[in-house]
Amino acid sequence: MSVPVSPTRQLLGRALREARTAAGLSQHAVATILDCSQGKINKLESGVVVVKDTDLRLLVKHLGIDEATATRMVDLLDMVRRERGWSGRHALIPPFFRRYQQSEQHAVHVRGWHAEAIPGLLQSERNMLTLLSVAGPDALDDQVRNREERRQVFTANPDAQHHYILGEGAFHRIRSSRGPGVALDQVEHLLRTLDRHPQLAVQVLTYATNFVPGDFSIVTMPEGLDDFVYLERVNNADYLTKEKDLLAHDHAWSRLAEQALSLEESRRHLETLRNHLCDESSD
Repeated sequence: MSVPVSPTRQLLGRALREARTAAGLSQHAVATILDCSQGKINKLESGVVVVKDTDLRLLVKHLGIDEATATRMVDLLDMVRRERGWSGRHALIPPFFRRYQQSEQHAVHVRGWHAEAIPGLLQSERNMLTLLSVAGPDALDDQVRNREERRQVFTANPDAQHHYILGEGAFHRIRSSRGPGVALDQVEHLLRTLDRHPQLAVQVLTYATNFVPGDFSIVTMPEGLDDFVYLERVNNADYLTKEKDLLAHDHAWSRLAEQALSLEESRRHLETLRNHLCDESSD
């Protein structure tokens, strides 16, 4: 099975292609500038091959790339380097999840439905620690650092909209299995995160609804990159890109959003739950 080109590499390649076409040059002409084949330019622009620092500087000079675009290209190139190898603590990130995490950094819109668990991006530290403790003390710190690094997506990609629908059972499961203190920490963290990041929206789906499909995420990518539905299993995941799958899950999402509490009602629901958990924790 072929490994898909990461969205970071695709975006860098697209930026190179747009700069070339804006300069009115053919791939052959750019190949002459870099003293390489036209085929290599095609691979650079598709993200299959990553541009070298020296070649990028030559292109910035000869294509008349403006400073803002050049800075964006350098940033993307740095991101590509960080993605390479998945070594050190990043090797702990499951291989099937890596494409999702890469895509999350560039997404335009992320919609997630989670019936019985709080997604990693929204987990509080105490909740996270109880979940990750099975990895053992040697790996725990690295696992937490990976989660904290992932949460930076809210500030690194502030224009992206994140909208999550959480099943009411997700909060009760934490309370039942990890205690009211951990549940309280999770609810308070979620409320603080909503306050800090206006691009984040959360709705709560109560037990009153009968429509509860399996968990899924719909990720809308920038123009030129494939949107996809992410379905995670025990030790692998599916990335669905066909239009029929996108439409089916979009319809399911709409039904969930209609039946869930509104954003304002969900906020009040969380605040009420916080007060109950606070009382229970103080007993």
